[in-house]
Amino acid sequence: MEDKVTMLYGRDDPSVQCIADGNPKPHIRWRRKDTSLYWDNPLRFHRVRYDVQGTYQCVAASDGFQEVTKDVFIDVVGKPSIQSDASAVEAAEGSTARLHCEILGDPLPGRVTWSWRNKQGVENIVMATDVGLSIIEKPVDDGTSSTLLLKDVGIAQEGTYICQASNMFGEARREIRLEVLGSDQSVVALSVSVLMAVFVLVAALCVCWAVRTRRICRKKRKETPALSPTRSMPPIPKSVKRLGHGTNDSGVEDLELQELDGTLKPRPPPRGDKQWASVGLSYSGLAHATTLPPYTTVERHRPDGEDIRSRGGIPEESVLSSDEYISIEAPTPPPKIQRGRWKTRGTPGGASVRNSLHEAENALNEIQQADSI
Repeated sequence: MEDKVTMLYGRDDPSVQCIADGNPKPHIRWRRKDTSLYWDNPLRFHRVRYDVQGTYQCVAASDGFQEVTKDVFIDVVGKPSIQSDASAVEAAEGSTARLHCEILGDPLPGRVTWSWRNKQGVENIVMATDVGLSIIEKPVDDGTSSTLLLKDVGIAQEGTYICQASNMFGEARREIRLEVLGSDQSVVALSVSVLMAVFVLVAALCVCWAVRTRRICRKKRKETPALSPTRSMPPIPKSVKRLGHGTNDSGVEDLELQELDGTLKPRPPPRGDKQWASVGLSYSGLAHATTLPPYTTVERHRPDGEDIRSRGGIPEESVLSSDEYISIEAPTPPPKIQRGRWKTRGTPGGASVRNSLHEAENALNEIQQADSI
C-alpha cells in the first residue's frame, strides 16, 4: 500500500484498501491520525472534498499482540472550491461593506478576481485601483482568502458581487449580494413591514373589543330585572254594607263597584219582578243568614251614578274586606191570602182570624203603594 493516495475533487464513493497478515488473523480498522474516530476496512468516502485531505492510519490488532499501524496521506486535487460566510450582506449607507470568500484548490489558483453585476444585469470587473475599492488577499490552510472592501457605499453600489478563481482543473465562482440600507427598496420593505405590523395590531384589538362587547352584552342580559308595570293594579273590589236608611230588607245596600277614580256607585234594583218577596233584592244569593228587616224604598229615588258616601251614607266601619263576603238568602214568603174563602163563624176565635186577615191586607196595600211610587 502506497504512502500517498491522490483523489480527484468531487469524485463519488472512492475507497482505500488496507491488507495485513498475521496468526491469529488481525482485525483491521482505519482512523484519522491524532484522533480516536475509527472506520471499517476498506476506508470509503461518500464524496471527495478538500476537507477530507489529510493523513489516515491503518490499524491492525490481534489478541495478545501489539497494534501495527500504517500512515497513508490522502491528497485531493481538482478545480477550486469557494466558500463564503454569507450569500447576502447588508450595509448602512455611507459605511464600509466587507465581502469575503475563501478559495481551496490543488493546485492553488494563480489569482482571484471580483466582478459586479448591477440591477440591469451587466457585469463589470472590479479592480483594486478603482476609487473607494480595495482587495485584500492572504494565504490560509490549503487555500487563499480574498476580501473586497467598499468604502462609503451608497445606492449606486448595490448589486451582486462575484468572487472567481480558476486552475488547471477548472473554474469556480461565488455570488454575494450587497444591499444598502436606506435605499428605496429598503424604505419600501420597511414601510410594508410597519404597515403589516399595524394591521395585525388593529385586527387583534378589534377581535378583543368584539369579544369583550359580547361578554358585556351577555352580562347585561343576565342582570336585567323583570319589567314591572308602570301603572299600579286597581284594588280588589270589596263588598259594601250600608247601615241606616236606604237599605233593603236585609240591611245590605245593593251597590255596583266601578273603577272610576275609586268611586262607589249604587246600582238600582231591577223592576221587572213585582213579587213582594223579590222587591229590593238584586241577587238572591247575597244576604245575611239572619231574618230580613223591614224593606224601604227610599234609596230608589237617588239618581244613577250618585256617590252615596257624599251624603254620609256608608260609614268607615261598613266597608267589608275582600274576605268578608256574606250570603243572602231570600225570605220565606207568607202564605197567600185567599179572598172569598174566609168565613165568619161564631166561634170564640173568630175575632182573632178577622184581625189577622186585616193585618195581611194592610201589609199587601203598603207593598203595592211602594211599587207604584
